[in-house]
Amino acid sequence: MWRCRALIAKHPCHGKSVKAPKAAQKRIVPWPEEQVWAVQKALPERFRVLVDLAAGLGLRQGECLGLAVEDVDFPHNVVHVRRQVKTVRHKHVFALPKYDKTRDVPLSEPVKLALAEHIHRFPPKAITLPWDVPDGQPRTVELLVTSVRRLEVAANELQPELLEEGSQGV
Repeated sequence: MWRCRALIAKHPCHGKSVKAPKAAQKRIVPWPEEQVWAVQKALPERFRVLVDLAAGLGLRQGECLGLAVEDVDFPHNVVHVRRQVKTVRHKHVFALPKYDKTRDVPLSEPVKLALAEHIHRFPPKAITLPWDVPDGQPRTVELLVTSVRRLEVAANELQPELLEEGSQGV
């Protein structure tokens, strides 16, 4: 083995001229508008606003579920994307959005109306989850999308394992 090291002083793949291959980029094709509205219509009424948030604001699923009343600035027509709901070691936590990037998204009039109607029909509920890791600091926010049973979030309808009964509502 010592002879091999003498023959090959440096790892051949670590040279400056060696470049890692680039991953092929998949082209993302959005759903046709009819399909978006069909999905919205198929959801229970209290979860239909998720389609408005995803299609109208470009929010990811976890960001939709982590959206709180305090994040929506109705007078200035802006939504502040500050958190998401995600699963860590089979536990549900609040965390920063993907890549730890918070952002502000313009709130269009149709989405603004849909949110206002949703808040009127399904008042936000205070939900407490740990921050970032299962044993993280608990945080409580008034989520816009929750279920009738208060302790579960809408993902139970879309992805049954997302939130568990043990999540604390306040």
